[in-house]
Amino acid sequence: HDLGLVLEAYDAVVANGHADPTDRLTRLARQIPESSLGRGSHVYVDGFTDFTAQERRVLEELLLKGVDLTVCLGCDDLKGGSEIFELCRITARTLLAFAKEKGIQTQVRRWEETGSKNAALVYYADNMFSYSSAVYPESIENISISTAPDMSAECEFAAARAVELVRETGCRYHVCHVSTKESVELIRRAKQEGLPVSCETAPHYLLLTDADLRDSGSFRMNPPIRSAEDREALIAGLNDGTIEVIATDHAPHSAEEKSGGLAGSLNGIVGLECAFPVLYEGLVKPGIVPLETVLSAMTDNPRRLFGLKSSEIEAGNEANLTVISLDSPHVIDSGRFISKGHATPFDGQSVSAEILLTVCGGRIVYCAEGLL
Repeated sequence: HDLGLVLEAYDAVVANGHADPTDRLTRLARQIPESSLGRGSHVYVDGFTDFTAQERRVLEELLLKGVDLTVCLGCDDLKGGSEIFELCRITARTLLAFAKEKGIQTQVRRWEETGSKNAALVYYADNMFSYSSAVYPESIENISISTAPDMSAECEFAAARAVELVRETGCRYHVCHVSTKESVELIRRAKQEGLPVSCETAPHYLLLTDADLRDSGSFRMNPPIRSAEDREALIAGLNDGTIEVIATDHAPHSAEEKSGGLAGSLNGIVGLECAFPVLYEGLVKPGIVPLETVLSAMTDNPRRLFGLKSSEIEAGNEANLTVISLDSPHVIDSGRFISKGHATPFDGQSVSAEILLTVCGGRIVYCAEGLL
């Protein structure tokens, strides 16, 4: 849908997951007492699959004030069966039950049928739960994460909201692509509270900062590369156990898809084939992070957190292992990657660690040239 048209048609817009429409439910709640929102007003709420208790109270207050409330529940699967669909359905039932209890007229419609007046409108829309893309400037001379001032706050808000849902429900929560100091601290506090929360970050967030950005699709990813302070917080989180997993967020885009420079390329880089060498070079060799911590974050911890089968190296066990040399100096050449994608910000970097052999399911799936 055209957000501009939405903004013109409604008195207030709340959009979870976007860096830039106008409001959030909690912020809107503070405006209700002194605002003119009431009967005849139109409020549009977009991009949620569920609501915290505080957010539900805001919606209920709007309903009681007679606001014409449109709630778009983000749903990836209209056919049903997915967890997201079930969550949307439960959320819709909750809102509808409240409206019915208070004698408020409600209608459930699909996206193309919206527009009723004086009703709490709850409907399912296809692929409406979208995440904000990183904001990159058009000119390489102006590259700075500060050009997207609300991006870190938006990530922190999303994580904080999810942690609040964990606190209410007790469900397990794993945070992907952690990249900001605020998110690290939020997750640290949640773990100290005893909540079932875990997280992961990626090699590029641990090794690069916004000062390293170049006008190349190889530096375009979402979330974007952050500040030096964010990087330091991520390293501290890895060392103190707040961050338990390092994952590459491997995204093998075609050369054409990554040919638009920093501003015009698709989000995502490849990382599988150089992750350990660059982490060893940038974190372990300088003594910033212990080797054991990096290895655990890439092997044992993911297996433990996700209940994967143990992979002890013992006689009789199915072999799942990687053989690494820590003294094989070479230069990363993305042109030699086996992956269909070759976009990596680490292309051309000198490293000393090398993956020599990978065995998966008892079968050799990769072997360095000349090893066997």
